[in-house]
Amino acid sequence: MVAQRFGIGYTVFSVGNVIVLSLAAVLTVLPFIHLLAVSLSAEGPASGGLVGLLPEGFNFRAYSRVVSEGRLIRAFVVSFQRVVLGTTLNVLLTLLTAYALHFNSHAFPGRHVYATFFLFTMIFDAGLVPGYVLVRSLGLLNSLWALLLPTAVPVFLVLLVMNFFRHIPADIYASARIDGAGHLRILFRILAPISVPSIATVTLFSMIFHWNSWFDGLVFITHVDKQPLQTYLQALLNTYDSFVSLIEAERAASVGQRSLMYARLLVAIVPIAIVYPFLQKYFRKGIVLGSVKG
Repeated sequence: MVAQRFGIGYTVFSVGNVIVLSLAAVLTVLPFIHLLAVSLSAEGPASGGLVGLLPEGFNFRAYSRVVSEGRLIRAFVVSFQRVVLGTTLNVLLTLLTAYALHFNSHAFPGRHVYATFFLFTMIFDAGLVPGYVLVRSLGLLNSLWALLLPTAVPVFLVLLVMNFFRHIPADIYASARIDGAGHLRILFRILAPISVPSIATVTLFSMIFHWNSWFDGLVFITHVDKQPLQTYLQALLNTYDSFVSLIEAERAASVGQRSLMYARLLVAIVPIAIVYPFLQKYFRKGIVLGSVKG
């Protein structure tokens, strides 16, 4: 029926799409299956690179070790706090900034000055050293705010939300103003509920950024116990002995270094993998509507 209606070319194209996308999906999932298999394998096969997609010497010793690691748990908590506070701050400031900038120069005198300022910060970066000096001068080193404030206003997301707001009919603003609503009430009681795709997009971008970011933790956090999870894992991958004592290393050796490290990596992946499907349905709509000026 499909071939008769659309032609043989359409059928071949559809089948080709299914095959290519299926292969892409398999190639994407295989590395995670390999990580899981190694993390569930015995020390010998895992260390010798003998594990493929199925565990060899199936056991949960690596995950038992991960659960008992105090430093990893503390790093996980720091990353969780960063994601919650950082995402909240990003969403709030993005909405406030985008709402102000989506007005024209007649409704918001001086708008072009602020818009130019934000665009300038998006194109030009002061650099690592000035950023470090500023954070140190403010007394924020070794604090969670050193990881949050430098990225509090993501300009790219501001542009997305600003353009999304411009798709909203002007009659909504006029009706709200006639009813006596102020700007904050219009933003949070009227615009926010109808901007769920845009807000979900900002939330997803912010969560992924804060959860995966590791370099700023390496620069601004010198106390190991205050480092986020990704910084901690990156340090372990590069130099394990710098962060684990000899006694802990001997205990970890009984599990298998590769199994243990792969178990840590999977634990770091799981939170985002759980959250992403719930926000993904809004992601495409938020990107499309926010990327084109109405």
